[in-house]
Amino acid sequence: MAERIVGRLKPKQVTHAKPRAGKDRVDIPDGGNLYLQATRSQKSGHIRRSWVFKYELAGIRHELGLGATHTVRLAEAREKARALRQTLLDNIDPLEQRQRQRAELLAGRAERHTFKQDAEAYIKLHESGWSVKHAKEWRSTLQRFVYSRLASMPVKDITSADVMRVVEPHWIERTVTAGRVLDRIGAVLDYSTARGHRSGDNPCSSLRASLPKQSKVAAVEHHAAIPYQDIGALMADLEAIKTPASRALQLLILCGSRMSEVRGATRSEIDLDAAIWTIPAARMKGRRLHRVPLSSQAVAILKAMPREGERIFDIGVVGMEQTLKRIRKGITTHGMRSSLRTWCLEQTSFAPAIVEAALAHKLGKDTTEQAYIRGDLFARRRKLMQAWADFCTKRAPAGATITPLRREVRG
Repeated sequence: MAERIVGRLKPKQVTHAKPRAGKDRVDIPDGGNLYLQATRSQKSGHIRRSWVFKYELAGIRHELGLGATHTVRLAEAREKARALRQTLLDNIDPLEQRQRQRAELLAGRAERHTFKQDAEAYIKLHESGWSVKHAKEWRSTLQRFVYSRLASMPVKDITSADVMRVVEPHWIERTVTAGRVLDRIGAVLDYSTARGHRSGDNPCSSLRASLPKQSKVAAVEHHAAIPYQDIGALMADLEAIKTPASRALQLLILCGSRMSEVRGATRSEIDLDAAIWTIPAARMKGRRLHRVPLSSQAVAILKAMPREGERIFDIGVVGMEQTLKRIRKGITTHGMRSSLRTWCLEQTSFAPAIVEAALAHKLGKDTTEQAYIRGDLFARRRKLMQAWADFCTKRAPAGATITPLRREVRG
């Protein structure tokens, strides 16, 4: 394919080359295997000009890009082509040579990538989609349990034995935490592989089979919850305080919401006329939009809040936790969701699916079943949330009939 005549192109031709009307590409030979390639974008019509080295080896044609014309000048392109022709004379495939050089470069870079560097890069990549608390926990667990052993190790050298030395000492005493540490190390190493910093299987993948099952060695830790029978008294105590934190806690209880969802609530999310609070996916733990049917009591709380700024509750986590601690020690805000669920199961006939939807949990046992559940049971959830609010404020149910479940009587 090499032409006898070289140096055909003039600088002006390089500057103005473009495909003919109705064509998207043209290759103009300069000679000596070097071509000026001009392509037209179908969307914008923009012309891109670049250099291509074409050659044939063992009956197979190859093209090797040499760079855009605005970066590589005509004289430089000819010099690159001359060097590649010499490579062919030495029976070396220029394409294979380039691939080998690139692999060596990546290998050299991998030598310099430590676990801590990739862990920090992974966190930076993902933390915009995490809550502040989750990002803090990621950094904290790596700092406490991982960096002392793996921080300075090249990720390409980390083996299952290295990871085992990190998690094994904590697997019995801190089983849940050790499991999270193992998952986070695995996530970082998957990222390292995707970036070309390491190769092969993830050493974390097979470690769980070598460790005792978490269900056998770890007691399940639940968020401390107040018995639902005491919710009314708690709501009355919160009502008496009349602070932004106490109002936020009341709304959290009435809506079965998480603390981060209530703290981040904005006026644009809430339609008081329709009594609907629409929480965007970005603020939900499950990353799915969630509509909350507001009870009349929840609407009253929101209407009573001062209309200053976009955020409804300009408070921090500490403010809500301290308020709750002052009036009820030993319970958590997240435990309120457990109180709602227990009340539903023990005192009402609402279907479990409605309860799970109210708590913004995924419906269905697996991804296949979840795919067929398209609705969010909103109308039925509205009845549930109003019944719950009436129970919490000790008012007679408004319009909804609550049927206690029959319990087995044992003699």
